[in-house]
Amino acid sequence: MDELKFTLIDYLLNRLHFSKIEKRKEPDGDLKLKPVFQCTHHLNGNNAEVLLNVRIEADSLPFIVDVEYKGLFRFNQDTSSIAKDTLEKVIHINCAAQLFPAVRETIAEITRKAGFPPLILPPMNFVSLYNDSIGRKNLISPDTSSTLQYPEE
Repeated sequence: MDELKFTLIDYLLNRLHFSKIEKRKEPDGDLKLKPVFQCTHHLNGNNAEVLLNVRIEADSLPFIVDVEYKGLFRFNQDTSSIAKDTLEKVIHINCAAQLFPAVRETIAEITRKAGFPPLILPPMNFVSLYNDSIGRKNLISPDTSSTLQYPEE
């Protein structure tokens, strides 16, 4: 079996939702955000369509933002011939990590355009997010979806 390789063919903004909540004031000081990451995928031959969704919502925020990017990845072999746990790891770690900079930039830009200071998410360690999700009783479900959340501080 050849070494598993993949290429990002294309990506696009699939969904964007931003709601300003008028009754909430802009917070003072540092924010304690816990973005929720959801990664889903659809397989077709040696292609994987990966959706990375990030939702940020908190009582302390005067807005809600929900961004989803879709990426098309091509593998060097048919996805049905790749071990399921290996494929899940590659998609939820490597593919998601390649889509994250676009999600991060979109969130920063949309919050800035809404009149707030840009909300810049820190770089993410998708290996840790994936491993934490596995440790929290398999948030990775058989329907090829996973929900990853910042760990409690």
